[in-house]
This record gives sequence, structure tokens and C-alpha cells, in this order.
Amino acid sequence: MNTEHPSQKTQPANILWNEDGQPISAEFDDVYFSRQSGLAETRYVFLQHNQLQTRWQQLDTHQQFIIAETGFGTGLNFLCAWQLWLEACKPTQSLSFISVEKYPLTKNDLEKALKLWPELHPLCEQLLAQYPSFFTEGMHRFYFAHGNVQLTLLIGDALEQLPHLAQQRRQATLNNWAIDAWFLDGFAPAKNPKMWQPELFSTMASLSKTGTTFSTFTAAGIVKRGLQAAGFSTEKVQGFGHKRDMLIGHLTSNPSIAKTIPWWHPPQPNGYALNKKSNDSTNTTLNKEAIIIGAGLAGASAAFSLAQRGWHVKVLDQHSGPAKAASGNRQGMLYAKLSPHQTPLSQLILAGYQYTTRLLPQLLPPETHQGKSWDNCGLIQLAFNEQEAKRQAALISSKLFPEQLFEYQTTEQLTERAGSNIQYPGLWWPSSGWVWPQALCQAMLAHPNITTYYQQQVTSLERHEQHWQVNTSDRYWQSAHVIIAAGHTCQSLLPNVELPMKAIRGQVSQLPYRGLSPKTVICGDGYISPMVDNLLHVGATFTHDNDANTCSAQDRRENIQRLSQLMPELYELAKNTLEPDSLNNDKVGFRCSSPDYLPIVGPIPDQIPFIEHYAPLRQNGSTTFTTPPPYLPGLWITAAHGSRGLITAPLAGEILASYLAGEPIPLTTEVLQATHPCRFLIRGLKRRQI
Repeated sequence: MNTEHPSQKTQPANILWNEDGQPISAEFDDVYFSRQSGLAETRYVFLQHNQLQTRWQQLDTHQQFIIAETGFGTGLNFLCAWQLWLEACKPTQSLSFISVEKYPLTKNDLEKALKLWPELHPLCEQLLAQYPSFFTEGMHRFYFAHGNVQLTLLIGDALEQLPHLAQQRRQATLNNWAIDAWFLDGFAPAKNPKMWQPELFSTMASLSKTGTTFSTFTAAGIVKRGLQAAGFSTEKVQGFGHKRDMLIGHLTSNPSIAKTIPWWHPPQPNGYALNKKSNDSTNTTLNKEAIIIGAGLAGASAAFSLAQRGWHVKVLDQHSGPAKAASGNRQGMLYAKLSPHQTPLSQLILAGYQYTTRLLPQLLPPETHQGKSWDNCGLIQLAFNEQEAKRQAALISSKLFPEQLFEYQTTEQLTERAGSNIQYPGLWWPSSGWVWPQALCQAMLAHPNITTYYQQQVTSLERHEQHWQVNTSDRYWQSAHVIIAAGHTCQSLLPNVELPMKAIRGQVSQLPYRGLSPKTVICGDGYISPMVDNLLHVGATFTHDNDANTCSAQDRRENIQRLSQLMPELYELAKNTLEPDSLNNDKVGFRCSSPDYLPIVGPIPDQIPFIEHYAPLRQNGSTTFTTPPPYLPGLWITAAHGSRGLITAPLAGEILASYLAGEPIPLTTEVLQATHPCRFLIRGLKRRQI
């Protein structure tokens, strides 16, 4: 995004319906697909003329194929490609489909449009099941076919969204991924000239490799000249239906890659590199294995994202089951605290919130889990003091966010939402609620590609040639890839690396149900959640420099005092009848946090060589480098999710899996830098602190 504080609001498509029930864009006064036959047009223009079936039959056993598209529209091109993929490819191969859309259809309009294609009905149903009720600008990722089909929607202007991916690839000089085929769709150049610009074609080239193909329904001169100037060969062929001509072609040479390599440059994957052929299928299989230390939200999320990509993952945890430490509360809140200034943290929280809320109904089907393992009962953020009231007012006045995400409501409106007296106005989040972290972790770890080993206390990590050895008291495991996801104990496992992580003690109080329960989650200086298992959960305390595992009577009294702000009626009952000094139902956990309160996600630096490599930054913070940063090969971390693990950990799993698989990462480079493990060393060098 090119503005300092980009809007997250997205304008949905304004659809008109003709007499045949076909959708027409009011913005561009153009049809979404051929009036003759949209299915036949897609198959002819995009599938046939990118030679997909032939090319897919030549893929290696574990290879991924990447299609990029300008204009998602009704999703017809994606659905047709997905259908052909299922017919032509093996379960071990995968399809990544990246599509840009400035004006996404509403869910109702999409459902109406897709009814025109009965033969695609099973795939349409799966798409609609994950399609959200609203979008925010940015990248949104979806999985189908047991993870073998990946859809990444880039919501926003193509000339703003595609450069985010191009920047990733341009600065990843090892070129671990590239687009294999382009579907140049979208509305006709005469109707939508702003998209068909030289910048689009040059960005296409920077995302491609020699031989990357394209096809498009148009043969307009501006398109032909733009593609040729960007390095694509072009050829006119017979168009579809009444169209006389269309264009096809391929990139004739690799575009030049910037020689400057940033400090956050990803390491070359030790595993299977995309678009790189290998005759050694045994080696390929071995390289798609990983060990994860920790079965909480961070570890389970990373394991699930890798398993979705066909990796075989072993998860080790010192406890008797998943989510027994910081992720062990009975109810966790989907509390997304945003900034009107679009900081990296705010961008990460927004992306993570949407990813988690899409993931929950897939992993924990509502018909069996609603109200037991999670509940989208909504969430109230109270404007409980002047500072919070100002923040909420700034969020509303910024008009950066869609109205469906949250809305300001009065004290009276929130009282009705909560079913109990509320003292403050605030924000109402209709799609939020609570989650049982253990149930979510269990669902993730149930993937058939994941094997769990509990009661395994990892004592050390050792590097042996091309792999890591993970040691416990009585056995060891070996793998080229190890992900450390052990919360505040991560530092003890890092070999000669110091990452600034701290443990923050928190105590949650469980109160027996006495006839009063909020209908929704209420958050202020703490939270209370709706009753589950005849208990109300209130919390949580934040205590620094305290490693006591036992519950504190003072902390319980503090939590009960929070009720005077959150739910005064319950407070009047609790202060007299709920035995503040009874600690039987309270729970203590330790959040892992970083100094800047952002997670630590990515490759782990080889600290001494890293400092030596970037020492010139002490004299000049703008120094550029032409060689990759030194990392500990195959060693990764996901940690410091603080109290936001339900929101940031699942998305962090996607980030790590994208790193390891050598594929596009579904976040901007700004957010990737802000969460990168090396950021602390870079800051220290620039400030001459190390």
C-alpha cells in the first residue's frame, strides 16, 4: 500500500443482474463472463491456452504450480482451474491460486452468480463455506482439497497489491518461487484502463520466470505493447465466441533481480524447493519433514500449516497433552485491539483476527462445537477510561475499517447486547467471541500428517551436519527443520542466540455460575466471558518479575474487583458470596512477550556471524548488503504471542510454513520485518548498543 495510513475498507462490487440472471458490474458497465458460456470461455481462454493439463501431467511428485490472476470476480476461473486440477493431478501435488480483486462480490451476490454453474456445485459450496461476509484490504488465504489447493485473495487495487508479492520475490534472490501462469482477466481495457497499465505488466514480469505463460481474452494494442515491453512474447490466436482475437505468450527471459539483499531476506529452504525438479523422490520426502517443540497454540498452528502442505511433522511437548501451559485457559478471547494509525502490530492483528475467525468453523464445525469449543457470540470493548474512549473515537473517525468489523454503540445498546447492565459505551464486534484453545490445538494436531509425543522434556538442540538433533532425557529425534514454539521457555533452547523474551504472569479466576452470565464477551481492563461448564471466567492479571506458579488470593480479589467495571450486577453478588479467597478454580499461566509486543516469527540468526556481517550499520544505518544474512540453518521460532495467541499464532503458522515451503508469504514486507527474529539485532547495531 502506497499511503502512510492505508484504508482497510473495501468497496463491494455493485452488481446489476440482466434478464438471463447474469451479473454485470455497475462500476465498469461490463459482464463478468461470456453471455454465451462463461465455463467454456474460461476453459478455452485460460486453461487451454496456458496448456495447464499438459503441464500439470509433467509435474514432479511433490511440485506446486502457481497461477496468478487479475480479477477474481465470481471465482469462475479459480473454480474451473480447481476442477481440472482434481482431474489431472496427484494428491501429493499442490495448486496455489493467487487472485486480485478491487471490488469483491458480497457473499449473497457470489452465491447467486455461482448458481449459474450446476456442474461446479460441489466446489462452489466449499468456496462459499469459507467466503467471508466482508473483506478488508490485503491478503486473505483459504485452503481446499485437504490443503492441496490454496487460494490467496489480494483485496485491493492490482497496482498496489501485486507489488507486495513482487517485493518479496525481488528481494529473495534465491528465487524460491515464481508464478507459472497468468490469467489476465478483469474488465475490458476500454472499460477499466486504470488496471491495464505498464506497471501491471512489469510487476507480472518480476513475479515470473523464463517460460511463465499468460493468456487473456483481449487483443487490445495497449495490452500487447505493455506485455512486450515487460519482456513477454505475444501471439494473437482465435478468440472465444464472437471475439476475433485474443493474446497468449510467455516470458522470454528472467527479469533482473535487485542485487541488494535485505537483513530480513528469507533463508533458502532446506526442503523441497518449488518449481525445482529433482529425480530423487526419496530425498524430497525426507526434506518435507519437521520437528516442532511445543504443542500450544504456536506449535499446533505451525504443525497444521505445514501438514496442510503435505509435510510430515513431529510435535514434542513436555506436558501430558496439548495446550497445557500458556494456552491452557478454558476460554480465550478473540480480542483485537486496533490502532487508527495502521501500525505493523495493528495490521498483523487485523489479518490474524480474520484468519482465525475463518479457520474456526472449518476445524471446529458449529453443529458439534458451537458453545462448547468456541462461540462467535460477539465481543464488547468498553470505553472504560478517557484513553480508551479517545482510541475508539479515533478508530471510528478514521473510517479505515468496514462497518461489519465493529461499530460504536451506546451504553443502552451494549446493555441489551450483554443481557446485563453496562456502564460505558464502546465497540461491538459481532463476529468475535471466545475459543477453547485446547480444543483448537487438538483439532489442528489431529491432521494425519502430524504425530505427537507428550511428556517429552527437550533438554538441548545439537547441530549435526545437515540436521538438528533434539534431545530429551531418554531419547532423541533428528530433522533438517526444527521449529521452537515453547513459549517463555524458548530462550533456554536457543543455541548461542539471545532473543529478548519475557514471561508475564497471569491469573484467571473461574467463578461458579449463580444465575447471572453475560450473553457476550465483555472486555475493559480485563474480561468476562459467557458461562461454560457452569463457570464464569474473569481475568486476567498482568504481573512482571513473578515466576510463582501457585494462585494468589490477591490476584483473585483483583479479578473479582474487575467485575465492578465489566458487569456490576455480578460484582454485587460476587463480592459477598463468591469467596474471594477460594483459589480452587483459578489458573496461573505465563504469557511470552517481546519488548515491542510483537510476536517473534521466522528464521533464527547465527548471532555472532550475523553481528559481524551487519557491523557496518553501527556507522551507517542505511548501508546496503549484497550477501544473505547468516542464519542457523533449518532452525525457526514462533513465540512471544503474549495475550493475543488466538489471533496471531494461527497466522504465524502460515508465515512459517510459507517460509519453509518457499512460497509467497501472506503479509506485507513491513509486517514481516516487524515480526522477524533478527529485528532486535538490527536495532541494536543501528543504535550502537551491540
